[in-house]
Amino acid sequence: MNSDHDIEVTEETPASAEALESASETILDHAAAAAVEAADLSDDDEDGDDEDG
Repeated sequence: MNSDHDIEVTEETPASAEALESASETILDHAAAAAVEAADLSDDDEDGDDEDG
């Protein structure tokens, strides 16, 4: 009906939002790597089988 006045909607993400998303993903990646490394180090006992010490 209003073919002469069609409106095209385009979704755009602001650059600041993209930068924030990228930074948050990087922070989560580092946090996950640190958690895995901490868990790995906690499993390395002197004996390897005595958790009560």
